[in-house]
Amino acid sequence: MTPARHRACNRTLAAAYHRLTPREEGPDADRFRRRAWALLAAAVSACNTLGVPHWLGSGTLLGYIRQCDLVPAMDDVDIEVAVEPFVNGNVTVTQLVETLTSAGLVLASKFGRLNDSLEMAFEDENGMRIDVFFSYPDRESRYIAGVDTITRKKYRWVYPEITLCWGTLHGLVVGVPCDSERYLETNYGTNWTQPLPPGKTFDYRRDNANMVDAGWWGKEEESEVIQLFNR
Repeated sequence: MTPARHRACNRTLAAAYHRLTPREEGPDADRFRRRAWALLAAAVSACNTLGVPHWLGSGTLLGYIRQCDLVPAMDDVDIEVAVEPFVNGNVTVTQLVETLTSAGLVLASKFGRLNDSLEMAFEDENGMRIDVFFSYPDRESRYIAGVDTITRKKYRWVYPEITLCWGTLHGLVVGVPCDSERYLETNYGTNWTQPLPPGKTFDYRRDNANMVDAGWWGKEEESEVIQLFNR
C-alpha cells in the first residue's frame, strides 16, 4: 500500500465552509494546532521508520479535506495504520509503542488485541491525545474498531477499501485516502461538508453512519483488552 499520488485538500470547499463557520483563531487555537501537528508528525515519522502504511482518519481527515486545517474543535488527532505489516510479522506493536515513546509520547490506553479491534492512544506531556486505530481488511472493505470502556461493548466503523494517496497538512506529508470524499460520506453521511447545526454535538457511538455493533468483550477479558495507563 504505497501512496499513489498527491491528494490536496479542497480549498474551494474550505473557503465555502469558513464563510459559514469562521476559522478558529487565537492563542488556544494556535496552541492546539502546534501540539496536534507535533503529535501527528511523531506518528507519521514512527510509521515511516517502521514501514507501516498510515493515513489520516475520522475527524482529522475531515478537517484536512473540508477545512485544510487541524481543527481545534476536533479536540484530538486521529490516524489509522494498516494492520497487515503487524499480522505478517514485519513489525510488532511493541516496536510501534517504543518508537512513539522515544519521540516523547506516552501510551495512555490500549484496547483490543492485534487480531481483534486494536486501538491505542498516546499523549504528549500536556495530555493532548492522538488515537491510533488499526485498520483491518474485510473482503472489499476495511474497518477500525473501538470499545465502550464501561459496558465492554465493541464497535466497528466500516469503510470501502482505500487506495492510498499523500497530502500536505501544514507542511507535513501525510497519508490520505485517494477517494477521501467517499470515506467521509461513509463515515459522516451526505452532509459531511456542512457545519453541525447550532447546539448539536457529534457522538461517535450514535452519529456515525457506518458504525456497526460487534458484540462484547467478556468480563474475564477486560484486564487484557481494556487497558488505561496512568501518567
